Amino acid sequence: MQAVAVKNFLSLDEEARLQMHKAFNQWLLGCNEADFSLFMRAKESVAHGQPCSVARLIQSCWINREARDLLPGNLAKLLQEKHLLPV
Repeated sequence: MQAVAVKNFLSLDEEARLQMHKAFNQWLLGCNEADFSLFMRAKESVAHGQPCSVARLIQSCWINREARDLLPGNLAKLLQEKHLLPV
């Protein structure tokens, strides 16, 4: 399957959102405890105690400099390789 290019990062279409969830699940299956903890710290920095979709959470982290630094590098790299995050 061809990667979905993100034309407007903050308004993902349904296909891009599905691809982001699929990539996140792929990352989740292979991540270690330290990467998962880092991801949860990023989540808490932008959505403290709030439920939110993975796609919205990653977008929120990416536009917030402090939270972006908390996203695990291997997750960001995977999403960029799949053209789901801006470089």
